[in-house]
Amino acid sequence: MPTWQDRGARAVHFIFYVVILDMVASGIGMLALSSAAPIIFGGATNTLRNFMDYKPHIPHGLGARIMVALFVFHAGASLYHQFIVRDGLLGRMWFQGKNT
Repeated sequence: MPTWQDRGARAVHFIFYVVILDMVASGIGMLALSSAAPIIFGGATNTLRNFMDYKPHIPHGLGARIMVALFVFHAGASLYHQFIVRDGLLGRMWFQGKNT
């Protein structure tokens, strides 16, 4: 694989982890600010507040859009390697037990 593809793949995987951590942090922030935990986890019958009223919804929504874009790009790259380049990348991604 060319160097630029290897670096690109590493960058995309790193960004995946950053966005996942951002989504978790902003989700916890919205949960804490809205006092929604008793409703979500405790079974309280109150109605949920509008999460758009809390600032963490901005990075949460942005993270969701970035995650979808990364997923589409990642799936496209894997299909490119499988059907165009035919370098066996998908086969290397799966666990391959040895037949004895």
